[in-house]
Amino acid sequence: MSKESRQRDRQERKVAKKRKISTSKLAKLVFDVDDSVKSFITNSYKSSNKIIEITNVIYDPAESDVCMLDLFKPELVLNSPLPVLVNVHGGGWVTGDKRWRVAQGRIFADMGMCVININYGLSPKYRYHQSLRHVLTAMKWLENNAKEYNLDLKTSLLWAILQAARLRARYARYCTIRSFLQDLESIAFIIV
Repeated sequence: MSKESRQRDRQERKVAKKRKISTSKLAKLVFDVDDSVKSFITNSYKSSNKIIEITNVIYDPAESDVCMLDLFKPELVLNSPLPVLVNVHGGGWVTGDKRWRVAQGRIFADMGMCVININYGLSPKYRYHQSLRHVLTAMKWLENNAKEYNLDLKTSLLWAILQAARLRARYARYCTIRSFLQDLESIAFIIV
């Protein structure tokens, strides 16, 4: 290969790399704008009941900058434990935030459920397996704190949107592994 063709190849790779970077930035911008508009509209939901909202609970102290959750539950509940809905936001692994799912938390809490909206690490700082580990850590936090919040872990739902559905599917796969089930033995999830 001649010197000129090698230079041309290098130049083409640089252009392709710049194009790839700008495409991911564009995708992040589209997700951010879409979620911002939707959250502006839906987060104004007013419940007919009193909803307790506990925000920015750290579920993994080692990574407290991203590993936070919000908890929504109805105030007027008798002594029976509440079913749980764990909401994992989408965003193509590069964007998304629990704050964009406030309305879903209020709506389902208004129906008598406890809703947990979680954040997890996003790309490029965090790789896919780290995001999954964050979700698993949030599930462990849920198990450890169920009594404090009066939660029924035998009737739990894991709800994920868009790309987070891949996290949900991977989590479901982990739930079929015996050693993992022993680690999270008290949670019975219906994966939706």
